[in-house]
Amino acid sequence: PCHVTKEKLEEHFVELSPKQRDKTAFKEGETIVFTCKSGFRVLTTSGSLTANCTKAGFIYPTCTNPNPCRISQEGIDLHNLELVGEVSVFRQGETIKFKCKSGYFENTPLTGTCKNSIISYPTCMPG
Repeated sequence: PCHVTKEKLEEHFVELSPKQRDKTAFKEGETIVFTCKSGFRVLTTSGSLTANCTKAGFIYPTCTNPNPCRISQEGIDLHNLELVGEVSVFRQGETIKFKCKSGYFENTPLTGTCKNSIISYPTCMPG
C-alpha cells in the first residue's frame, strides 16, 4: 500500500482532496488526489495534482508559493524590530511575529502580515 504522511504533505505544500482527507493508506492501483495548500499553486510540470499508487509507491505532486514575502533587514531596522524565530520567508496571508529591539517598546501589536509579497511591519518606539 501507499502511505501518505503529514510530513511529506507539508514538504510538498499539498493536502489530500476533501473526499480523501481522512485516508492515510491507499491500495495499489488507486489514484490519490491532492490539492495545493491555501495560497499555493501547482509546481509539478504536468500540472497534475494526482498520483497513482503502484508497487513502488507514488510521487507527491508539489505546489509552490507564488507570492512569498521575505523579511528585509532594512524593514526590521526601520521599525526597530527583531524577528521571532528563524524563518524569513512567509506565504500569502501568513502572520509574522516580531519583538521590539532592546530599549524600544511596542506601539502597535507585534505581528505583521504577508500580502501580495509585501509585509506590513509593526512599529516599536524608543523607550
